[in-house]
Amino acid sequence: MMLGCAGSASGSLILTLTPPGGIISGMPGTTTGWGFTLTNDSGYAEINLAQFCSGSLTIPCTPSDLGTFTDFISANDVIVGPPGGTLPDVVTQSFDELAQTGIGSFNIAPGASGTDTGQILLTYTLWDMDPNSDGAMFLSSDNTVTAAASISVTAAAPTPEPASAGLVGIAFAIAAAGRQAFKRSRQK
Repeated sequence: MMLGCAGSASGSLILTLTPPGGIISGMPGTTTGWGFTLTNDSGYAEINLAQFCSGSLTIPCTPSDLGTFTDFISANDVIVGPPGGTLPDVVTQSFDELAQTGIGSFNIAPGASGTDTGQILLTYTLWDMDPNSDGAMFLSSDNTVTAAASISVTAAAPTPEPASAGLVGIAFAIAAAGRQAFKRSRQK
């Protein structure tokens, strides 16, 4: 879906997020993120910016209260060409925090809880040919495409209190001693 376009050119860029539906989850203090597939049907779309917009789409985006989004895609010089062009018309990347691939990462704040539903917003520039080629003509800027996205904070597994852990240890010790006593009685 194209939300805005400056200039006279138009094109259609389709954004599909992975995991399906753009639904990610993680525990407080962890980092997760989105992979993507971009499909283009005209012009050369050069991605300039990715944002996670909390709630209803507004420009500028409302940031999430659950943590911090980091844009990966614009730093990776992603350009999606048209069908039959010199660059691929479909580009796919998995989310990889170490390689910094995918749309971007979301660092869930310590102590965060709940779910935040919003959208990933990509801003791109449209060119008549590969923008790295001599003679490439700028067609339009501030083009946008969105996809529904959400972040769910999952609860951490409860950690036993020190007193509870001690009781479990004592129970194992008693069971082991009982097993040894049983073995000795059977050997007699």
